Amino acid sequence: MILATPISHITFLLYSSWTGCINIWSMPNVKLVSIIPAHKERATDVACSPTEMKLLVASASADRTAKLWDNSRNLLTTFKGHLDRLGRIAFHPSGKYLGTASFDKTWRLWDVSTGKELLLQEGHSRSVYSICFHPDGSLAASCGLDSLACVWDLRTGRSILAFEGHVKPFLMAENFYYFVLALDFSVLGSWDQLLS
Repeated sequence: MILATPISHITFLLYSSWTGCINIWSMPNVKLVSIIPAHKERATDVACSPTEMKLLVASASADRTAKLWDNSRNLLTTFKGHLDRLGRIAFHPSGKYLGTASFDKTWRLWDVSTGKELLLQEGHSRSVYSICFHPDGSLAASCGLDSLACVWDLRTGRSILAFEGHVKPFLMAENFYYFVLALDFSVLGSWDQLLS
């Protein structure tokens, strides 16, 4: 297993695998419901749409693509454009956009309904490992293997904050002022922007 994510509004658990498949399990009885043969190379991440209106599953892969699936295992869109394998992916809180982080040193924002690339963001000197969005949808955060985490204003496309450290996952609190970073060496870092 590479990454698992619970789907809170439905009782399922998704996980991506080295085989390139996305496995869907029902919870709490832990029964395999479906296997989506998503990619020919390993699946590096999986995410579920945040809206309850329509269940969509996004997968990322070492094959340099992200794919969007419906709950019937139908492929809806393939997001192509990255030049190297993908790390993590994340749905925008609105469910209308998908963010992809890549080892090509960029992260991108895609329109879920059309599959079009809306934003190609550079700013890291090494591979971009992770992407996440602020709950209000105005900000994105990218974490790179250059030991840099950047917070981006999606309205302008500019970096507004940067943190240095061996950063992997990144979480933002709803009020924007608090950030939590998972650092290497089993260290968890947090920042209060009101005190900075």
